[in-house]
Amino acid sequence: MARFRLERPADTDKAALFAIHELLFKEQIAQVWGWDDEWQRANFDEEWERVETLAIHDGTGLAGYLQTERHPDHIYVLNLALLPASQGCGTGGEIIRLLKEEARNLGTSLRLSVFHINDRALAFYLRHGFRIGESTETGKKLVWQGA
Repeated sequence: MARFRLERPADTDKAALFAIHELLFKEQIAQVWGWDDEWQRANFDEEWERVETLAIHDGTGLAGYLQTERHPDHIYVLNLALLPASQGCGTGGEIIRLLKEEARNLGTSLRLSVFHINDRALAFYLRHGFRIGESTETGKKLVWQGA
């Protein structure tokens, strides 16, 4: 049985999910581009409208969020964001397994990007079968191609 559930968040959950975004990504974004609070909030709002955002709930409550975008030839993972207390317990790996299953059923790939400075995320995705497809100025573009 899954230790978590994914569900479409209510509009009232947006502030809590942005707070998770800020907690998890502010330091990295500040190092890579500089953190502009107004821009970050506007971008989060735009993504909220454009992509599929799912809240991740575990036994303790809201544990994070997942944002994905479906394209004809791939599923793009914008964010898999888990609070520190929910990291390292298998939830992220199980979410990746579900995404791989969906991609496999669609006959497509998964794609995502990680910052160069985020060694932990890079190691996580490589452990789960992603390969580095390209390096950019700010990070690495990763691909998982199902069998």
